[in-house]
Amino acid sequence: MTIQPVATPRQVLRNTNFTRLLVGQFISQLGDGVVFLSLMIILNRMLGDAAASAIGVLLICLTAPRVVLGLLSGVYADRLDRKKLMIVADVARGFIALSFLLVKSPEDIWMIYMGGFALSAVSAIFAPAKDASLPQIVQPDQLILANSLSQSSYIIAATLGSALAGILIGAFNTATPAIVFNAASFFVSAAFIATVHLPHVQRHAEQYPSMRQVWHELREGLSYVAHQRQMVGALTGLGVTMLGVGAINVLFVPFLSNDLHLPETYLGFVDLFQMAGMVLLNVFVAKLAVRFSPAQIIGSGIILIGIFLGAAGFVQVAWVIFPLGFIWGLCIAPVEASAATVIQHAPDHIRGRAASASQTVMGTANVLSMAIAGIAGASLGPRLAFVAGGAFAVVGGILAWLIMRSAAPQPEAADRVMPEAVLARSED
Repeated sequence: MTIQPVATPRQVLRNTNFTRLLVGQFISQLGDGVVFLSLMIILNRMLGDAAASAIGVLLICLTAPRVVLGLLSGVYADRLDRKKLMIVADVARGFIALSFLLVKSPEDIWMIYMGGFALSAVSAIFAPAKDASLPQIVQPDQLILANSLSQSSYIIAATLGSALAGILIGAFNTATPAIVFNAASFFVSAAFIATVHLPHVQRHAEQYPSMRQVWHELREGLSYVAHQRQMVGALTGLGVTMLGVGAINVLFVPFLSNDLHLPETYLGFVDLFQMAGMVLLNVFVAKLAVRFSPAQIIGSGIILIGIFLGAAGFVQVAWVIFPLGFIWGLCIAPVEASAATVIQHAPDHIRGRAASASQTVMGTANVLSMAIAGIAGASLGPRLAFVAGGAFAVVGGILAWLIMRSAAPQPEAADRVMPEAVLARSED
């Protein structure tokens, strides 16, 4: 029996194309963490007691584009040059972020909503292009580890960004430095992406297709995903899970503050414990992928998430939530990395649409769950929300395992485009 070599983080990070993309994304995600918390603080300062509903509207503006534009963005990620698409999207996001500087009074709050929607819409275009490009940058046996490193980078950047927002606003007593930092982060990300070497792929000659052609390509992409049991299983499991987890996200802070009486100064530490769990296990994701199938990793991982989320609903002592957060991170890390890798096994010419299908499923489930939380949260309470959310996750994990276990193994490299010259440059 031949033992498969396992990729190590050091090997993946030696790929300069990947590290350039990773560093650029870390900086822009750090800026995201800074500006979104800053926007909530702006709304709170301007509106006082009425800020809660305004923040709810902002969250909807940030989430809705992934549902409305998610599938269409995949068509263009497969039709246009992905590197140019990412650069243009980052530059556009930089200028959109600067528009928040125009908000001076409560009468200008509509610009926060419009800017938030626009930022999220462009991000919905950027994400499938980036996800579809990753298999062109790293080698097949390194893909799952590259995804896990990307996930670690995201959670670290989001956590540090929120902390940095508090420091900037506290030091300057204004959101202006945070907004400028966020805009600059997108421009820096575009500069890093410009140095990434992606293989040239001949895509559609028509850059501005008719709606009929777009619809045809969209159906083609969805048809492909629908006939891949691995992808259907992963998306079903994640979608059902998000129906419960979205409500938990909305009610999490009230649960910690009102039910567990945890001081506000400690709320961020729960995120830190979850981040630590994700980062720790992400180092071992590649080893798990060698020993276990995607069905086993995703199915069992989601079930464990459900069990430990549900357990939070019975917590009576505040300190218990910290180790639970660490365990959530341990469970989430392999699920996210494995699911992203399953989606990226789509052929190159259709990979953007597969990635956007995942984005749309997750976004739709999240919006529905937040709506349910808003309607039923007050009457049912946060504790029952944790128990119900955990039950949804357990069901999602079982469905994912049942659907994926009967699927044919996915090829190591599905129509990857990695010329020798590109591989050589990546090891510079």
